[in-house]
Amino acid sequence: MPSRADTVRVGADYGRGDAKLLSVGYERIAGVDRRVAPPRGSSLEILDDPSLAQEEEARLNSETLDVKSFIAPFPFMAVSIDFLHDVSTRRHTVDTRLSKESESTSLSASTDYRFSATGMMNVTVSAKERADDYGPLSLSSFSEKEKRVLMRLKQDITDSLSVSMTGTAALRQRFFKKREANPRDADYLRYQLEGTVNASPLPRMRTSILGVVIRNETINIDRTLSGDNRIDYQYRIVPKIYLDPAGWLNLSQEYMIKIEYTDFVYKENENYLDRTTTMITSANIKVLRPLALLVKHSYLMRDSGSYLLRDGIRKYNRDGENLDYGLSFKAQYQAMKDLSFIAEADFKTQESNRLGFQEGEKVVVSSTLYDSGGMKLGVKRKSTFWGSGKIDLDINYVKRFGPYLSAERREYWIINSSIAYTF
Repeated sequence: MPSRADTVRVGADYGRGDAKLLSVGYERIAGVDRRVAPPRGSSLEILDDPSLAQEEEARLNSETLDVKSFIAPFPFMAVSIDFLHDVSTRRHTVDTRLSKESESTSLSASTDYRFSATGMMNVTVSAKERADDYGPLSLSSFSEKEKRVLMRLKQDITDSLSVSMTGTAALRQRFFKKREANPRDADYLRYQLEGTVNASPLPRMRTSILGVVIRNETINIDRTLSGDNRIDYQYRIVPKIYLDPAGWLNLSQEYMIKIEYTDFVYKENENYLDRTTTMITSANIKVLRPLALLVKHSYLMRDSGSYLLRDGIRKYNRDGENLDYGLSFKAQYQAMKDLSFIAEADFKTQESNRLGFQEGEKVVVSSTLYDSGGMKLGVKRKSTFWGSGKIDLDINYVKRFGPYLSAERREYWIINSSIAYTF
């Protein structure tokens, strides 16, 4: 069905270079969006009776004002300010439940400070207000306020050693317009600290360590939902190592240790703890110039359960564990400039154990073990014709095994082709 949209844009800049001293932009969009669609939530009904399809029409209106300012009072300092105000409405004629009015305003100020020739710091402070209205009968209409402080720090200690840190603190408050019928007002607090160390201790060797600490707090204002008040914690450390012992061999290994747990304020017996450990090892080998091999091995172990705090000590009770082992191979042979052959294979073993107590000892109550994997053989061909034309052809044969696979997914072909001509 015919639709239309009229757009008006107006802008003005003052200053030199890409970063202007003052930049103002205004945009207004008004139009009509028409379409034929099935009734909401009943998409399959029109297959049996196409007459159930509805002709929907929506009136669109939006206005956006964007003001930016940039100033560098000193060679080592720069300040930028960004103000954005947006108002939009979408009014539906048939399904009025889809109508929506929204308004948002945000203001942020950022400062870049270079305290040394190899060190830099950034501080950003922002505030945002938002309101979404879905109509007088909707329980989902809400308003939201958010305040955020972000700090970044980077320092190059030597040519082969650098450190970076990022810290964030944010408060988000959401208030629903019909509080009596929908008492879900809540405050959300988020604190995050992230640090990275990159080093090259030896020639042909690179290492990095990433550490992340996250704390999320949910505070429900209504007392009927206060039982869900909680604090979520996450700790993550990721060391990586890269080796290039020869021009034809690249090795890498990555570890990750992640711990997640929740403290419920009023429901201590529902506290939970998840721990995940992964290790990924890969080798990229170039046997001959046109032939490349990639070998990757992965390992994952995750255990989960609940815990209680007794005399300040966390008593952990594991109720399950998952173990995954994976091995994959990929070979690519470049026979010609526009012709390559690819062979892939992968294998995975997954084990899931449920833990419990028998005669006072922790044992495996039930266990599930299954294998999966497969292979793919393919050829890619790219050629040009008449100088401006291009033909791409990609053919792959796939064969897989494992549980929960339909007959159609166990063996099939993938063929993609395209022809493009520019004139």
